[in-house]
Amino acid sequence: MPQGTTCQGATGWRSPTGRALRLHDRQAGQVRIVLLVFLNAVAHVPRLPINFRIHPPRALRRECPLRPISGTNQDRRMTRVLLFDIDGTLLHGRGAGRLAMLRALRDEFNVEDQAFDIPFHGRTDRFLLRALLTSAGIEPTAEQQGRLRAAYRQRLPECLHHCAGELLPGIPQLLERLRMETDVELGLLTGNLPETAKLKLEHFGVQYYFWFGVYGDRHEDRRELAYEARQFLIHQRGKFDPATTLIIGDTPDDIACAKAIGAVSVACSTGGFSIEQLQTAGADHVFETLEPTDQLMHVLVGITD
Repeated sequence: MPQGTTCQGATGWRSPTGRALRLHDRQAGQVRIVLLVFLNAVAHVPRLPINFRIHPPRALRRECPLRPISGTNQDRRMTRVLLFDIDGTLLHGRGAGRLAMLRALRDEFNVEDQAFDIPFHGRTDRFLLRALLTSAGIEPTAEQQGRLRAAYRQRLPECLHHCAGELLPGIPQLLERLRMETDVELGLLTGNLPETAKLKLEHFGVQYYFWFGVYGDRHEDRRELAYEARQFLIHQRGKFDPATTLIIGDTPDDIACAKAIGAVSVACSTGGFSIEQLQTAGADHVFETLEPTDQLMHVLVGITD
C-alpha cells in the first residue's frame, strides 16, 4: 500500500491529510457561526450610563464572584444594594489625597505651597479640581483640570505609602461577612475620581469587594451621584426600591445623597463628624464605627447571628 493512503472505501483511496483538513474546515465553520451569534448578541446589549464602571475587571472576579442583581426565587429576601463612601468610611488615608492634590498643583502649575481654605471632606474631586485652580488664580478650564487630574493620579500612590493610612475598625470583617450574603450587592458611591478610587482600594487590598461604582469626576454636587446610582439600578432592575438601597458614609453630604433619592442613610462617626452631628443631619441610622455588630448587620442585611 502506498505511503500516505488508507484502506479503500466507497469513494476510492482517501488521504488522511485531506480528511483531517475537511474535519478542520467543518470545525472552523462551526466556530465562525458561534462567533457571529455572539457578536450579534453583544451588539444589541443596551449601554450602561457612562459614569458606571464595572469593578473589578472580569479577569479578576474569581476572588469576589459577581451575583445577579435580582433572583427569580420569590421566596428570597429582596436584594439589598449597599453603596459605600471610601474616605472616612472604609479607610483613613491620613491626608494622602489632599497631599497628592496639593503636590500636583505645586509641581504642575508652579504654585507655592499655601493653605487653601477649601473643605475637602465630603466633596467630589471635580469640585476640588476646580476650586484649587480658582484659589491659585488659574482659570479652571477643562484642559487645566485635566492636567491637574493627571498629576494628582500620578502622585497619589507615593502619598498613600508616605501617609501610612489604614482601614477603619471592623471594615475587613464587615466586607467579608457581606461578601457571603447572597442577597446583598456592594457598590461605591464616592467623590473620588474612578482612577484614584481604584488606587486607594488596591492600596488597602479591598478592591475586589465592589462590583460597580459611581464617582466624583462628572459632578460637583454630590447628590448628582445618587441620581446616577438610581438610574443605574433602574437600568438593571427595571425599577428602583429606596427601601432596599442603603448609602453608607461618614458626612452630612452622604446623608444628603440618600435623602435625594429616598434611600436609607447609614452614617458612621469615623470621619470627623460626631454622632450628634450626623443625627442632626437626618441620618436614618448612626453608628460609632462599622464594626459588624448584630445591630449593624440587622440594619444592613436584615439579619443577626
